[in-house]
Amino acid sequence: MNVSLNGNQWLIAIDPRNIGRQHQWFNTPTPDAKPTRVPWVIQGVFPGYHGVAWYWREFQRMPNPYREGRVLLRFLAVDYRAEVWLNGVFLGSHDGGENPFTLDATDAVRTKGNNILAVRVLNPTLEPIDGINLLDTPHGCKTEPLSTGRVYNAGGICDSVELLAVPPVWVEDLYAKPDPTTGTVAIQANIRNSGGTKIKGSIQCTLAPASEGHTLDRVLQNRELPPGDTFITMQLRIDSPRLWELNDPYLYRASARVWTSDPSEFNEKTTRCGFRDFRFENGYFRLNGRRIFLCGPLDLVLYPVGYRVPHDPDYIRRNALAMKMMGFNACRLVFGATTPRQLDVFDEMGILVYQEHYGSWMMRDSENLEPWFNRSLTDIIRRDRNHPSIVIWGVLNETLEGRLFRHGTTVLPLIRELDDSRMVMLNSGRFDQDFTIGSFCNPGATDWDDSFRDEHHYPNVPHTEKIIGKLRTLGAPEKPVFLSEYGTGGAIDFPRFLRHFENLDAMHGDDARYYADQYRLFTADWTQWQLQDCWARPEDFFAESHRTMAKLRGIGGNALRANPNLVGHCICGIADSDFNGIGLINNFRELKPGVIDAIADTRAPLRWCLFVEPVHIYRGSTVRLEAVLSNEDVLEPGDYPVRFQVAGPDNQVVFDRTITITLPAPSETSEPPFAVQVFDEDVVIDGPSGQYRFLATLLHGGAAAGGETEFHVGDRAAYPSIDTDVVLWSPDPELAAWLSQRGIRVRPFSFEEPKTRELILVGSKPAEPGGQTAFADLAARMVRGSAVLFLSPEVFNRNPAWVGRLETTGTLNLCVRTEKLPDWPESEQEYFVNDLWGDFGYRLTGLCEGDYTIELDFCEWYWKKKGQRVFDVTVNGRTVLQNFDILHEAGGMLKPIARKITARSLDGGLEIKLIDRNPPAGASLCRMRIRDSRGNLMAEDSVVSRARNKTGWLPLARKGQLADLHSDFGYYRKDDWTKRHPAFQGMPSGGIMDYVYYRELIPDLAFSGQEPPKEAIAGSIRTNLGYASGLMLAEYRFGAGRFFLNTFKIRENLGAYPPADRLLLNLLACAGEQLHQPPAELPPDFDEHLRSIRFL
Repeated sequence: MNVSLNGNQWLIAIDPRNIGRQHQWFNTPTPDAKPTRVPWVIQGVFPGYHGVAWYWREFQRMPNPYREGRVLLRFLAVDYRAEVWLNGVFLGSHDGGENPFTLDATDAVRTKGNNILAVRVLNPTLEPIDGINLLDTPHGCKTEPLSTGRVYNAGGICDSVELLAVPPVWVEDLYAKPDPTTGTVAIQANIRNSGGTKIKGSIQCTLAPASEGHTLDRVLQNRELPPGDTFITMQLRIDSPRLWELNDPYLYRASARVWTSDPSEFNEKTTRCGFRDFRFENGYFRLNGRRIFLCGPLDLVLYPVGYRVPHDPDYIRRNALAMKMMGFNACRLVFGATTPRQLDVFDEMGILVYQEHYGSWMMRDSENLEPWFNRSLTDIIRRDRNHPSIVIWGVLNETLEGRLFRHGTTVLPLIRELDDSRMVMLNSGRFDQDFTIGSFCNPGATDWDDSFRDEHHYPNVPHTEKIIGKLRTLGAPEKPVFLSEYGTGGAIDFPRFLRHFENLDAMHGDDARYYADQYRLFTADWTQWQLQDCWARPEDFFAESHRTMAKLRGIGGNALRANPNLVGHCICGIADSDFNGIGLINNFRELKPGVIDAIADTRAPLRWCLFVEPVHIYRGSTVRLEAVLSNEDVLEPGDYPVRFQVAGPDNQVVFDRTITITLPAPSETSEPPFAVQVFDEDVVIDGPSGQYRFLATLLHGGAAAGGETEFHVGDRAAYPSIDTDVVLWSPDPELAAWLSQRGIRVRPFSFEEPKTRELILVGSKPAEPGGQTAFADLAARMVRGSAVLFLSPEVFNRNPAWVGRLETTGTLNLCVRTEKLPDWPESEQEYFVNDLWGDFGYRLTGLCEGDYTIELDFCEWYWKKKGQRVFDVTVNGRTVLQNFDILHEAGGMLKPIARKITARSLDGGLEIKLIDRNPPAGASLCRMRIRDSRGNLMAEDSVVSRARNKTGWLPLARKGQLADLHSDFGYYRKDDWTKRHPAFQGMPSGGIMDYVYYRELIPDLAFSGQEPPKEAIAGSIRTNLGYASGLMLAEYRFGAGRFFLNTFKIRENLGAYPPADRLLLNLLACAGEQLHQPPAELPPDFDEHLRSIRFL
C-alpha cells in the first residue's frame, strides 16, 4: 500500500539564521510559511536564497493492513541534506542530492487524526552551514549566484515523497542482472525482517515480459530470515532471450515476493531489465556483438523555473524524442545523474546512457573528499543499475591531476562489488594527462584499458581548413579516439524565453531575471546600432542565430564523420541546460530552426562527407574535391556506381564524373573503417562568380545522406575601381604593390600640410615617429576633411612608458561588466565595475632604491556572503593584508574601498602577490597603482588600463576596449553580423554573416564601449557567456572628415582570399567619397579636442 505525498499541500519557510531546530520548527509550521508543492525547489518560492529551509505537510491517518506491519517514509531525492520529523519525532537524516532514502515511521505515525511531517533541508552554500560547504560536497557544476556554464545551486525536495505500508518482512532492494549469452538473470534481493526474532519466510522470484503478464520463469526459496537484512541470490533463466536493441529495446520485468506464515500478507518489489551486452572490443564499441558508432548529446538536469524539477513533466520525454529524431544512439549525462523517470524513457526508446554522478566534477580537497565521493558514486550505481539503457558509468569529468583524480583511479573494485556488467570511464577528456593509465574498463574487467583515447575538443568557429583537417584526422588506426565532448552553440533566445516565463507567471525567478538583464543589454545595442536595418524585430536575430548554428554544426559533423579513427563522439548538448546556447533544442524543450534537420543529416548511418578547399577562389583557380563515404555497416561490401558533379550559379554544371567505388570486405583480423575516402581530385573552376555546389550521388544500392557542400568563386573583373589616390600612412610594400596592381594610385605619407582632402590607409603601425606627433597630425587631417581607413586595431596600442618593467605572475582572469555603481564618480566607474581575479601577482623591476606607495582598489561584485572570497596580499614576502575579505572591509557588495601600502624596493624591485585563501573564489582587484615618493605613477594595472592601452590612440574620448568575444573557443559562439552597406557591395550582407563565404575574415576582436558611431556597419553579439558585444566595422565623423574602424582580417588575407580583396576595395570606395572639396580650416578649439581624446 503506497500513499503519495506529492502535490501542493505543502508549506515552506526559510531559516537563514539556522534557528529552526533550536525553536522546534519540526512541531508545527512557522507563521510566515508559504504554500509550495512537492517535488519543488526552495528557489521556486524564495528566489536567490540558499541555505536551510523547512518543508511541512499534513496528512490523514495512515492505517496499516498488515499485522505488525511497518510504515515507511520514502524520499526519491532531497538535495542536499534532509532531516525528517513526523509528529515531532525525529526519524533520521540523509546526505546526498541524487539518491532515494527510506525511513521507518512506524512508531511516529498516528493511526487516528492528522500527521505533521517536517523536513529540514540544507541547500549548501559557499559559506559552511552545519560544517558543510557546497564545494566540499558532491555538487556537479552547481554554483551561486547564477552564472553561465554552470547549474544553479538549487535545492529542496526534488522528487517524490511517499508513504508505504509493508508487512513486518519486506523486499528492501532488488537487483536483476541479465546475461544475454546464457539467458540467465541473476537476482540479488535484500529482505528486511523488522521483528526481533527469526522467522520462516518464502521468497519467490519471477521473470516476465515487461509489457505482458505471463511468467517465463519462477524460482522459490524457503529459508529462515533473522532480524535485520538478509541478502539472497537466485537465478532465473529463459531460452533465446529477446535482446535489448537500439531499434527494439525489449524489456523484461523481474519480481521478488516475500511472505511468512500467511501468503496473502506478502510484499513484492519489481524492476525492469533487459538482455544486452555493451563493450569496446577489437577497435569499436559493440552492442550485442555488433559494432556501432557511439554518438549522442550531453545532457544534465536543469529546467526553466524549477531548475531540478521540470514544471512540465513532458520535458523528460521531449529530450529523448529529440535525440531519436536526430539519429543519436546514446546520451552522456554530465555533472551528475539524471532522474529515474528519464532513464525509464531511455530504456523504452532504445538510447544508450553514459552516466556520471554529482562527485564527478570539481569536488574540492577536504577531509571528506574520498568518503563523500565514494558515496556519490555508489549511491547512483545502486539506484540505477537495473536500467538496461545505462551501459557506462562515468567516474570523473575534466579532472586535473591531483588528489581527486588519483582517488578516481582506485574505485574500480568498489564499482565491481556493485556492478560488473558495465563499462566504466575514468575521466572524460583526460585532463589529468597521465596516459600511463587507461581511459576505460570493460564489463567484467578490473583494470583500466588504453585501447582508445578519450578527448574533448572545442575548436574555433568558423572551422578553417586547418581545423577541419584536424577533426578529420584525430587519433590513429592503432589508437582510435572517443571524442566525448565537441560542439558549438548559438544565441540564447531571450525574448522567447521571457515570454514563456511571463506565461508561467515566473518572472520573479532567478533564471528569468538573469535572462531579462541580458536582454536589456541586447536591446540597448539594438537601439544604438539600429539593428532593425538587419532584422525587422529582435526575435528574427535569435532565429537566424539558430539557423547559423545548424549550418556550423553540419560543417563540424561532416568533418568528424569523415574521420576513420573516430569510434564515437558526444555533442554539446541536447538542451540549453546550463544558461548557454549550446543546446540542439532550447531550454523549454522546443526545436530550434534548422537544427534537427542538420544534425539528422550528419547522423545518417550512410552519408557522404564532401570537402572543397579553398572554399573561396578566383575564377580559373583550382580547388581540391574530396569525397568520403561514411558507412556504418549499411552498405554491404561490393562495387557501387557514384556520380560527382560541381554545379555553379543557375545550376550550370562545370564538372561531371561517374565512377565505381569499391567497399572492402572485412578480413579475418580486421574490419574496414566506418569512413572510407573514395574521391580526391584537383579541378579547375572557370565559371561565373557566385556559389557553387560539389555534389555526390550514390546511383544504386543505398540512400546516402549528405552529398552536397558549397564553395564560392569570385571574379576580379566585377570588383570596383578606385579613382582616388590612396595615402599609405606607414610603409607597407606588399600593400602598396597590391594596390598598384589594381590600378590604384598610391603615395607615401608626408607630414607636409595637405593641399587636398586625402584618403589615408592605416595599417598596423603608425607613421614615424609615432605617438603624439603622428596621431595629432592624423587627427588634424581628419578634422579638416580627410577620410581614414584603419585596417588593423593593432595601430591603437599605446604602450605605457613605465619606469622599470611590470610583469604579472600566477593565474589572472579579467571580468568585464557594463553595470554602474550607485553614487560613485563617473570618472571612476569603469575602474570599479571591472576586476582582475585569480591567484596572481606583480613583479616590477628596474626601480631605484627607495620607498614606494602601492595603491590597491577593490569592489566586490560576485560573492554575496562574507567569508566566500578571502585572500592575503604580500609585498616582497611580507604580509600586508591577511585574510582580506572585501565584503567585510567594505560593508557589503558594490562598495569600493582602497588600501595604501608603503614598501621599500628590494634589489631594485617590488613583488606583490595576491594569494587565494578560499579556492576557487580567487583574489579580486579592481586597480593596482605604484607611485614613487614624489607621487609619480610608476606602474598601473586594471581592466580599464589594459583596454586603454590597446585603444589608447583611438581618436575617441571614450576609448572603450578591444574585446575578445571568442571566449572558450567555439563552445560559447558569438554571432557576427553585417548591415546592407556599400562596404559589402556585391557580397552577402544584411544579417548574420555567411561563415563559409567570410570564413577567413572573421575576427575574434571587436571594439566595445566606445561612443556610438555615425553608422555601425558590422559587429558581434555573444549572448551565451554573459552578454558581450562590439563592432567590427564602423564609421565615425571627425570634424569635417571621418574614419572607419575595422577588425576584419583584411590585411593578412589580401591577394589570397577574394572576400578580403573585395571588402578592402569596397571600403576604399566608401571612404573615397566626399573628398573633392578643399581642406577645411582647423577649428579654434582643436587643441581642446585633442586633449579630450588624450592626444595632447
